[in-house]
Amino acid sequence: MKNKFKSDGVSPATNILSSLASCHSAMVARSRQKNLCSFLVIHKVIFHKWYKKPLTLIELLIAITLIILATSAMGWKMAGMIAKKRFNSSVEKLRSRLLTCRRLAMNMQSDWRGELSIGKEAQFSTQCVDDARVFPMPTIMLGPIQCSLNGQERNKIFFDFTSSGDIRPHGQIEIRSGHLNPVKWDLIELFSLEEGLKAGPSHPSH
Repeated sequence: MKNKFKSDGVSPATNILSSLASCHSAMVARSRQKNLCSFLVIHKVIFHKWYKKPLTLIELLIAITLIILATSAMGWKMAGMIAKKRFNSSVEKLRSRLLTCRRLAMNMQSDWRGELSIGKEAQFSTQCVDDARVFPMPTIMLGPIQCSLNGQERNKIFFDFTSSGDIRPHGQIEIRSGHLNPVKWDLIELFSLEEGLKAGPSHPSH
């Protein structure tokens, strides 16, 4: 045995230390593996319990309610935007038609009359008063609007456009639709701004 140790060049103490180091490494590796397995088991149990459990009826109802509320809010906002756009379009169509009627009356040297009828859907029609052979302009639909003249609610408003450039009635017209901000026009100023001058003298009454 003594000769063997000498021939190998390794002492018994060195062999013992090497064996102990190998055993320690194996024990550390097994301990780490055991701890990792324990962690994975705990992780799986916790996440399965809290995040993988099926939704209860109450949770499902709450989720559906939140979705409905969010959808309703978006729908209400979109409906308001669409209503505002339609109202602005109707106001602009009416303004354009009023200005066109005044220009026609002055250019043709004939009197024209416009009728604004307020109902479920307002409409505006125009025709030449002096010459029945002149075809009336197409009626324009203005949607659900309400109008007042000088503070008085009206179901019908008649506009007279004379060849001299005068317009009737005078005063302020207010156009409304639901909860939207109303549009107010001073009729004399409306036509004066478009033509760049004040309206002409009043047409003599017949």
